Amino acid sequence: MKKYINPILSIILGVLTFGLYAAPFLTYEGVMGIVESGSCYEAIVFENASDSVIAFSVFSVALLVMAGFLIVSGVFMILQNANIIKSKSISKLKNFLQVITFVIALATLICYLVVYNDIISATGPFGDAAKDAIKVGATSITLAIVSLVTTILCFIFQDKKKKRK
Repeated sequence: MKKYINPILSIILGVLTFGLYAAPFLTYEGVMGIVESGSCYEAIVFENASDSVIAFSVFSVALLVMAGFLIVSGVFMILQNANIIKSKSISKLKNFLQVITFVIALATLICYLVVYNDIISATGPFGDAAKDAIKVGATSITLAIVSLVTTILCFIFQDKKKKRK
């Protein structure tokens, strides 16, 4: 059962990435109530946007691609561990994908914080009241933390096959 933990973690991270990108990008608590911006999918913009938004978009697309690779590699490892597919182990490749996903998630978080800082600095005449009313969406923060935890767990539960002499 221990050999299935690593691929299941990869699948969970991939599915969680796609799911969390549907969460609100920013939340604004105004006088009339709470207004949520669109999802993070809607925040991926490449035209007529600031450099920080374009950087966020590039890293977001890369993160979504890596999430797809993690799902595919996790399913492939489950099939391989169940002896349905006979091939060489891809656990090293999957661990590499896991580390790259963490690095991209961290870069996405940094770009997200820069975008948030740009929005806060652009509030101008509304002052501190507007700064307090804008709340960060949990997508990038959660993905960075979860990808760090799953990366650490994947190295803990890594397949350690002993070579016979």
